[in-house]
Amino acid sequence: MRCAAKSEVHANYCDIGDIYGTLATSNHIISADPQFANPSAGDYHLLYGSPCIDAGMTNYGGGVLDMDGEPRPFGAAMDMGADEFTDTDGDHMADYWERGRFGSITNADGTADGDADALDDFGEYMKQTDPGNPDTDGDLAEDGWEAINGYDPLDPDMDGDGMWDGWEAIHALNAFTNDAALNPDGDPHNNLQEFAADTDPWDSNSLLQVLYIGKEEDGMRIDWKGGVDSWQWLETSTNLLDTDGWEWIVGFPPERPVTNKFIFRGETNRTQFYRIRAER
Repeated sequence: MRCAAKSEVHANYCDIGDIYGTLATSNHIISADPQFANPSAGDYHLLYGSPCIDAGMTNYGGGVLDMDGEPRPFGAAMDMGADEFTDTDGDHMADYWERGRFGSITNADGTADGDADALDDFGEYMKQTDPGNPDTDGDLAEDGWEAINGYDPLDPDMDGDGMWDGWEAIHALNAFTNDAALNPDGDPHNNLQEFAADTDPWDSNSLLQVLYIGKEEDGMRIDWKGGVDSWQWLETSTNLLDTDGWEWIVGFPPERPVTNKFIFRGETNRTQFYRIRAER
């Protein structure tokens, strides 16, 4: 909050990070992490254990609703902020979250692990992950493993290098540092290109590569090798120097064999170039 130089600011029952200047009045001010559910996604619900719970006014009358339409106060006092932490069944998971995930506040008590990802329902609530999906962010690492090892189970690419964190962990790369341009196996492809093709960045024989092009039957046969869990697109062009002149022939979804072949029917009487392109 920015105020003019001569503004008079009164703050009561607030959680304020940094204060520059002097408040005209200040009562019941705290400066602590409010423990929002997922602020980066715009979710400002209070998690269990937030210092803002029951830290608001104690003498505020009833008949007030929070941002979910739940009555407040719920506990000994109103909570600071727009959300009133409401836990009717006392399992430390907020009612709104239980209703959204389980359909009722009584269908779970926090101890089950329905998706078998080593994170129980209470842990899923605290991390805001999906209790019905073992890999909420889809990065190939299960939520429980990420929570235990200091990864963010809601962020598939913490270091922003274009490679999924779980894939980096599986292939002994560093998910906390941008290592996309490195090339530990010394083949023609860097780590980011190996990720796109789902090949092994530590094995120079594991790469996306055309193996054979030749006439067969009434067309051209193209053989190639690559990874398993990536889309592979076979493309053709009549001009190798025209980067925009490549035309799509066929696409292959994951999962693929490591080696593949395709016969491009009817293409035997003109000069053609072929390439295989991969993406995740």
